[in-house]
Amino acid sequence: MNIIYKTVIALKEDIQEDKLIRIRKLIKKQFVNNAGSVLNKKIDDSSRLEFEGEENDYWCLQVGMSQIRKTEELMDYITEINWFDDSNPGK
Repeated sequence: MNIIYKTVIALKEDIQEDKLIRIRKLIKKQFVNNAGSVLNKKIDDSSRLEFEGEENDYWCLQVGMSQIRKTEELMDYITEINWFDDSNPGK
């Protein structure tokens, strides 16, 4: 797999365990959408999620990020959302 795009989401460190599980599920759900499906690659760190894909995953990642930014409940627990585009380095 040739990774071109990546979305990295950092969560607050002080989220209660039960709420953290729910927030992570809601975030993951946003990346299974009408444009496709991309799974979280960072499973060993509960406060960080990484969704990455190839050219054909671009819109799935974009829709997922857009949905997260529109969901106030999720944004309350997110400290950072970063988009990486290896097809366009330096931008």
